[in-house]
Amino acid sequence: MPTDADVAEVVAERLTALLESKFRDRDRLKAERSQRFVGLARSLADNAEQSELIAMLLDDYYQQTLHAAPEQPPLRRKLSSKGASGRKTTGSRQRRERRPSRPRR
Repeated sequence: MPTDADVAEVVAERLTALLESKFRDRDRLKAERSQRFVGLARSLADNAEQSELIAMLLDDYYQQTLHAAPEQPPLRRKLSSKGASGRKTTGSRQRRERRPSRPRR
């Protein structure tokens, strides 16, 4: 049976990996914006009482990712293919045959 320390270590590793992955995926603008908070993050981490705020944010993020639906791979659509009639179709849609028009009264 894992101890609380074992569980905490595994959670810390997972959370660190998730955060590092998210950090690598950030665009330049987001990376610049996040630099504004480095000083605040250090200040909060250095203060024992305020480090609980960081712990709260980490817990919220971990719970959000833990209970989130897994990412689905993007759907692939064929750009052009030949249908059963030999005519080109796009995607998976087939053209419907038109109904004969009704005579107007």
